[in-house]
Amino acid sequence: MRSYHLKICPAAPANHGIWIRVGDRKFLGTGFFFGFNETRALASITKLRINFQLSADGKTMTGTTEAVVLAPSGNVLGTFPGTTLTMTRLSPEIPTDFYDFQKRE
Repeated sequence: MRSYHLKICPAAPANHGIWIRVGDRKFLGTGFFFGFNETRALASITKLRINFQLSADGKTMTGTTEAVVLAPSGNVLGTFPGTTLTMTRLSPEIPTDFYDFQKRE
């Protein structure tokens, strides 16, 4: 089981998620995105339920999502099933000093 937390910038919603393997290159995930207003009070919660499969080469992912939008109280405001997704894995880039850095103790 893996989880993630990503906070890109103060204007971006905070989010947390988890995913588990359920088959050959198939995964089930759930993510929570927390939106805040200008006073930094919690304004919304969006829960994503995600089915996805990695390509055989591991470079792309396709799947479906269902979004559940909640009020800060936890009351469900709406459920939106049926969105599809396609993502491409980023590749790391080696900085100029990479090999010298690896020699350090």
